[in-house]
Amino acid sequence: MKKLLLTAGVIILAGIIFIAVYYRMAPQTVKKTILPVIARQLEFELNDAHYTHTKSGRKRWELTAAKAQRNKGSDNIILTNIHVILFAADGSQTVITADQGSYNTNNNNVSLTGHTRIKNATYTITTEELTYLDQQEKIIINKPVTISRTGFSIEAQRASMEVAKNRFHFSGGVKAHIKESPKNK
Repeated sequence: MKKLLLTAGVIILAGIIFIAVYYRMAPQTVKKTILPVIARQLEFELNDAHYTHTKSGRKRWELTAAKAQRNKGSDNIILTNIHVILFAADGSQTVITADQGSYNTNNNNVSLTGHTRIKNATYTITTEELTYLDQQEKIIINKPVTISRTGFSIEAQRASMEVAKNRFHFSGGVKAHIKESPKNK
């Protein structure tokens, strides 16, 4: 009888050790396989939503929206009255506002439409639509766009911006307007 109890005790102890080891390793497995499946099944609607996106320990951007909504099975979160702050590697900030847009949970890209404005310490960009590509840290604008800065403005049909380098590319009917400074008159 003692041998049977000892064998049962060893089996129970081995089972407890197995379960403890499994649960200690499970978060890695759960995070990679189970959680994305569960998240796709979530459906929600939030008012005054706020999200901060970090990558490699650096805060990349913060998004605030009056309303955020996700339908079951969708990779997109629909946003209204959006305010985004982009943080460049040099510490400078760029603020983007728009009437509506979407955030793709699969690739972290953000698409904005309606009275879209990009503003920082040196310029203001206005357009009706833009897409922020997170992986490339790039803004793509495929609608008429205007950039204004002290002393000049540029209008174009399309533009792109490398956020980290603060570099612009304009194409399609590009027009520049240079304002003469009062000192040069």
